[in-house]
Amino acid sequence: YTSEELERIAFGSADESSVNYPFESMSAFCERSSKGAMNLTGKVFSYTCRKSAAYYATNKNELARECFEAFNDSVDFSQFDKNGDGQIDSALFTLPAAAGDDEWWPCAGPLGDDTYYVDGVKVGHIITGNADPVSITNFNSSYLHELGHCMGLPDYYLYTGNDTEGMHGPAGTELMDMDAFSDFSAVSKLLLGWYRENQVL
Repeated sequence: YTSEELERIAFGSADESSVNYPFESMSAFCERSSKGAMNLTGKVFSYTCRKSAAYYATNKNELARECFEAFNDSVDFSQFDKNGDGQIDSALFTLPAAAGDDEWWPCAGPLGDDTYYVDGVKVGHIITGNADPVSITNFNSSYLHELGHCMGLPDYYLYTGNDTEGMHGPAGTELMDMDAFSDFSAVSKLLLGWYRENQVL
C-alpha cells in the first residue's frame, strides 16, 4: 500500500456499504463508537529504516526517534498534540507482516524518554506492530485495540492459562478483550468519557 492508501484505510470517511464495516477506517469507527465525541485524525509517512527489524525489536524507542528525525525538517509534529498537554497524542509504527509475531505483535506503551522532544513537544504513547493491511478489518481492529491502551484502557483478556478470554459470552464482546472484532463496551465508553454515569445501568 502507498501512504495515500494507508491514510484512507486509517483516516478515511465512513462507508457503511464497505465489506470492512465497521472497521472500514479507524476514524469512522471512533466517530461511531464515541457518538461523535472523538474525531480521530492523523497523517501517514513511509520510511525505510537504517537497520533491520531484528535490531529494532529491542530498540523500539530508537525506531520511533529515527522516524521522527527523518521527517523533522519537513513536518511540524506539534500539530499532533490535539489536547495541548505538551506531547504528541500517539504515534503508530507499523512494519511489514514479514517482521514476524515474536517481537512485533501489536503493542502500545509510552516512549519512555522524557528528555526527547520534537518541535517542542514530547512523544506520548507509541504503538508498534506488524498487522497486515491485506486484511483491513484485522489491521484497523488490531490498532484500535492498541489505541484503546493509549487512551488508558487495559486488556480485558487473561495473560496466563488455557482460558485467555477475560469475559465470556455476550460480556466478552469488547474490543479490549481477546480477538474481539467488536465495539468498545459500555464500561469502556464510560471510562473514556463517552458515556455519563447515568447512561450506564
